Amino acid sequence: MASPDDFLVFDTETRVDAAQRLTFGSFRFIHARDCIDQGLFLRHRLTQEGHCNAQTLRPKHTVPEPLRLLTLREFVCGRKGYAGLV
Repeated sequence: MASPDDFLVFDTETRVDAAQRLTFGSFRFIHARDCIDQGLFLRHRLTQEGHCNAQTLRPKHTVPEPLRLLTLREFVCGRKGYAGLV
């Protein structure tokens, strides 16, 4: 059985209340075993209220490629939206 060439790997963190609203998530898009896109996505209000920005979320360790910072809408529906893959 052949394995697929494309993988979308993501993880999300939510609030601990009953609504469990998204706070942020991370993703990697892998094609033929190579990571071709990676980043973080935040719910809209969090980025608009100025609670988080690229400076706040700068990785502490060196990563091969810079992380993109997206809103949830950009992650799902943007130019490189991944909604069709999940």
